[in-house]
Amino acid sequence: MIESLPRRPHPALSLLVCALAGLAVGGLTLEMQGTLPGVLNHLGNSGAVWSLAAFGAGAALPVRGFRAAVAGTLVLVGAVVGYYGSTTAFLRDDVSRAALTGPAVWIAVAVVAGPIFGVAGALSRAGRPVYRAAALGALGAVFVAEGLYLAVVVRQAGEAALMVGLGVVLPPLLGRGGADRLRGLAALVPMTLLGAVATGVVYLVAQLAFR
Repeated sequence: MIESLPRRPHPALSLLVCALAGLAVGGLTLEMQGTLPGVLNHLGNSGAVWSLAAFGAGAALPVRGFRAAVAGTLVLVGAVVGYYGSTTAFLRDDVSRAALTGPAVWIAVAVVAGPIFGVAGALSRAGRPVYRAAALGALGAVFVAEGLYLAVVVRQAGEAALMVGLGVVLPPLLGRGGADRLRGLAALVPMTLLGAVATGVVYLVAQLAFR
């Protein structure tokens, strides 16, 4: 008798998991801000960490292409909602019109970054070698770019070193073999240039929005 193959989860179920995971990530990172010691505390207030969650959704779930983009977006939008929802529920933050500027800005960023890292996660799992390298390089680059921002703009040397270190470690850590790891590290350089530009744009938009 031929055994039946295990069924893949319904796409709608996968996307629901992404949304719920995003809510959990948002609430968890708020909790991390009050518990992690020293420079590790920055991990609770890091856009790169949220991007890693979107990447993980694309890599772990049986999605690709458009669905991977939607999965990454749901994770990041869910993280924004989970974070600010937690600040409102547990910290009694203001819910005035002015206070909604923050969530609005970061949801806009999530809608742009979510598809990028969701698709990158899917490509890191099943893409061609050059695509896997670009995906791994993109993930590492968002950490390195954030580290450069912390070093140059915020002047937080310890936090900057932490993020740059994570950015350099992630591509070889997640690569599927020696060649994958080397290609991922090579892609880290051009991807970091793109990431630095993107970080600068987000910084300028945030400055204008919160002025």
